[in-house]
Amino acid sequence: MALETITELMTPDPVCVFAEDPLSDVYAIMAEQDIRHVPVIDSDGRLEGIISQRDLMKYALFAFDELNVLEKKANLADLSARAVMTPDPETITAEVPVREAARLLLDNKIGCLPVTDGRKIIGIVTESDFVKQALQETTY
Repeated sequence: MALETITELMTPDPVCVFAEDPLSDVYAIMAEQDIRHVPVIDSDGRLEGIISQRDLMKYALFAFDELNVLEKKANLADLSARAVMTPDPETITAEVPVREAARLLLDNKIGCLPVTDGRKIIGIVTESDFVKQALQETTY
């Protein structure tokens, strides 16, 4: 059975971080939770930005070319989530059709879409969610 709205596909209540959180904490959360995208919120739960695993690699781990990996990770404590987040990311609402969300991911070449109600984050949908759904719908 094909899904209709993003509510049926999204991960509700995603793991989030605050803009002031050290990148070392963000890195640890993403590793522990085995996630590649984490929304950045304010104290009222309003979306401020998004951090991807690629953002961490690009802006944090490779920003200090002359350092070894352990030294690079130690420097993550000196940077905040705000320093590497993509502010005001593309978002969708829970009523958006799955097909439209997929098109947004492809057209914008992004890996996730935060699902919001107003500015409050209520879920997230990722490329992986679409792949998992495709596998479930495929019969051999």
